[in-house]
Amino acid sequence: MMGIRRGIGGVAAVALGVALLGACSSDDKKTNTTPQAQDVSTLDCANPNIPMGEFRKRCETPAPGAPGTPGTPGTPSGAPSASASASSSAAPSVANVGDTLNVSHSDQDFQVTLVQIVDPATPANEYSKADDGGRLVAIQWRVTNTSSKPLSASPASFSKLIDDQGQVFDFSIGGRAQGVEYPAMVQIPPGDSRLGFVTYEVPQNTKLVKVEFSGGYGKPNAEWRLS
Repeated sequence: MMGIRRGIGGVAAVALGVALLGACSSDDKKTNTTPQAQDVSTLDCANPNIPMGEFRKRCETPAPGAPGTPGTPGTPSGAPSASASASSSAAPSVANVGDTLNVSHSDQDFQVTLVQIVDPATPANEYSKADDGGRLVAIQWRVTNTSSKPLSASPASFSKLIDDQGQVFDFSIGGRAQGVEYPAMVQIPPGDSRLGFVTYEVPQNTKLVKVEFSGGYGKPNAEWRLS
């Protein structure tokens, strides 16, 4: 009789264990099959599972020139394009006789003043007059070194006269007008300046309209109007 009871007790214990194991297995299956919410903000743009709305918000780049794109043509801000900035940086500085303009050569900045223009100019002597059919023009220049190292920039090398036909005239080699000449070779210390005349020779009846002083490579020229 005791053996039967022990047998029945063992069978009951086994049955209870099986039932508990089945319940746990069922709970595990329910837990594993419950869908988890996905944080789409952490998905990479190359992930094929990223929602379209999230992709457009974070991954798409507006086309250049599209409205609302900062720094491109057609934006409400009206910011200039790179080409417009380049054009404006190459535009010459324009002034009148007596004005001072800033000029840059390489890494040096300096100021140039067209002090006065004498047209026609009187030759310094009988050997420095203009050729037949021509006349002398003298310009008094002042160059001030605003950089931190010595400057060599003679107006004779960088200036030219332009007439109403677009013809260009450099300084005269043989002609020389009255007045103190600007030195052809000079080193101007920082903060110092030099003053003198440069003589040009032009056709007798030509009408001069402007004077230019060349800037450095990629730098704007300085320009003074004469009429």
